[in-house]
Amino acid sequence: MIQSISLYLVNILSSSNSFSELDKEKMAYSLSALLSDFSKLVILFIFFTVMNNGKIFLIMFVFSTILRINVGGFHFKRYWTCLAFSFMYYNSLLFVNRLAIDEIFFIFLFIFFFIILIWIAPLVSKKRESIRKTKKNRYKIVTFTIVLSYLFLYIFINNTFTKVGLWIIILQSLQLLIMKGVKEYESSKKKTRI
Repeated sequence: MIQSISLYLVNILSSSNSFSELDKEKMAYSLSALLSDFSKLVILFIFFTVMNNGKIFLIMFVFSTILRINVGGFHFKRYWTCLAFSFMYYNSLLFVNRLAIDEIFFIFLFIFFFIILIWIAPLVSKKRESIRKTKKNRYKIVTFTIVLSYLFLYIFINNTFTKVGLWIIILQSLQLLIMKGVKEYESSKKKTRI
């Protein structure tokens, strides 16, 4: 349905201009991705607001998005699979954020996953073009800056909202670790077939 709406809107917007079919397809794909992400955001926000967690959901969404743009993460082919995973991801963040964990252990856990994140990131999906080494290094520097910003926020404003930023880094690092493992396995499986 979202793809149909996107194609319809692109046809209306491009009727007065002479765009190639490829340009129209690119515009439709981009618009479809934006509408899809926006609709998931609205659904999740309504759910978490009903559960009296709307404010922290928005914080988690912003922190996750800023990090995810630079490090990558899971991508799903189906809308409902993506929505279900997003639902589980944000609920997991809420759950771990409410755990009573020793402060020193939490900081060590964060540092451990911070190192993993910097080592692995960025990982991109198969659909995206591979990142050149110079661009990859830039993403690492940006990721390093983002993570340090989250850490400083936590140190100077230690509350539920800043703590969730560190949990996002931990869970995002776990995602990337799993993705890297899957890619390594698939790569070694292809090599053994040859």
